[in-house]
Amino acid sequence: MELSVGQVAKRAEVAVSALHFYEQKGMITSWRNQGNQRRYDSSVLRRIAVIKTGQQLGLSLEEIKQALSSLPLNRAPSQEEWQQMGQVWRSILDEKIWLMTKLRDELGECIGCGCLSLSKCRLRNPQDALADTLGNGATLWKQQK
Repeated sequence: MELSVGQVAKRAEVAVSALHFYEQKGMITSWRNQGNQRRYDSSVLRRIAVIKTGQQLGLSLEEIKQALSSLPLNRAPSQEEWQQMGQVWRSILDEKIWLMTKLRDELGECIGCGCLSLSKCRLRNPQDALADTLGNGATLWKQQK
């Protein structure tokens, strides 16, 4: 079933500009009819639901786009395809939960310190990877579990 941009926006509860943005980012697709109006397959509603859900979970648009790249563009995903995408998101969310828990656990120590120094603060300059060679406060850092 083909839908107009207005119909998709209304049914998905998003602005028309959001649809254009998602399309520009390659997250959804449309085509033009003979009157040069955008048309969408009804399966786009599921992709938009995935985008909105991902945003509610705190995922970046790039993370959402990456997950969507494994799903078919013009048909509803199979149960197996949904499960594969869900596993990717679970991994991303587990990492975010780990990082947020670590930040939460170190917050009391940081507030107790009161310095908020870029050169020493573990909260503002976490896991300073260059501290050993360049001294505290180097700007390049990496996450380590």
